[in-house]
Amino acid sequence: MKILIPVLEDQGMASPVSEHFGSAPYWAIYQAEDQSLVIEKNMSEHGGGGCQAVDEIVSKKPDILFCLGMGMKAIEKCHLQGVIVKTGPYQTVQQVVDNLDNLQQFAGGCAGGEPHGGHCS
Repeated sequence: MKILIPVLEDQGMASPVSEHFGSAPYWAIYQAEDQSLVIEKNMSEHGGGGCQAVDEIVSKKPDILFCLGMGMKAIEKCHLQGVIVKTGPYQTVQQVVDNLDNLQQFAGGCAGGEPHGGHCS
C-alpha cells in the first residue's frame, strides 16, 4: 500500500503534515510493504493549488492520500481516480504511519470550514 502525505518540510519521518494539501511544498510517499519513505517536491505548489495537486498526486499512483484539509471538488477528483482520501489527528509522517489502521475516511471539505475558491474539472 502506497500512502501520499502532503508535508511542510523534508524531515523524513518527522516531517510535519501540511494543513492544506495543494500548497504543501513536499509530498511524503510511504510504501507500507517495505516501510520505505521518499520525500518529493510538490511541483504544483505555486500554481493551480488543489486541482493541479490532484493531477500530480494521481500520477504518483498512491492507494491513499492522507490530508488534514481538502476541498470537496479535489476529494471528488481523487475518488474518481481511485485514490482514497483519509484523515486523522496526526501531525507528522511518523504519526500517520503508526496509525494506518486508525485513519478515517475524509468526508468533509477543508478543515475549519475555510473556502478554497478553487475549481477542479
